[in-house]
Amino acid sequence: MKLVFQLVVKNGAGQVSTADTVNVTVNPVLTDIVTISLVEFRTTKNRLTVDAASTAQPAIPSAQLTMQAFDASGKPQGPPQPMPFIGGGVYEVILQGAPLPTTVKVTSDHGGSATSGITRLRQ
Repeated sequence: MKLVFQLVVKNGAGQVSTADTVNVTVNPVLTDIVTISLVEFRTTKNRLTVDAASTAQPAIPSAQLTMQAFDASGKPQGPPQPMPFIGGGVYEVILQGAPLPTTVKVTSDHGGSATSGITRLRQ
């Protein structure tokens, strides 16, 4: 987006300057929308699988997504985990030996985020 500003200055004696114009180009901040399609926990394997998508594909350069799991008190369970892009618009992380989370939050480097509880609990 291009903005055009023009400035004219008048001094105390009433003299007016000539107009000066400046063009400013503004690149809008593009915030994506993150959606979580799967939060699966397998109790016998302590395996957490999270699938998510971002509207950054392909409208703006690929997003980098990270997932953070939280316990019932809202405390993070370990560090945020990067979510590799696996194709078809899906990012996925699979954690072995993970504790059962109450919620997970997926965050994009383009500003979008989404939070979800467990969508599928399996043995």
